[in-house]
Amino acid sequence: MRILFRDARMAGPQQVLTGNLLVEDTRIADIDVSPDTPADRIVEVAGRWLIPGVVDDQVHFREPGL
Repeated sequence: MRILFRDARMAGPQQVLTGNLLVEDTRIADIDVSPDTPADRIVEVAGRWLIPGVVDDQVHFREPGL
């Protein structure tokens, strides 16, 4: 499955990029692709943040009961 995220603000190692991101299956296939790239699903992000590879530690690493 190919998912295209359009017009996202993406945090990179040294800069912020506004553009499109293509995901194929569960992996990032390309960054800053054309907005007309063929995809099975298109998500209009409209300037929201997309931070690839970041895990929310408040959800995944907290001890039960906190």
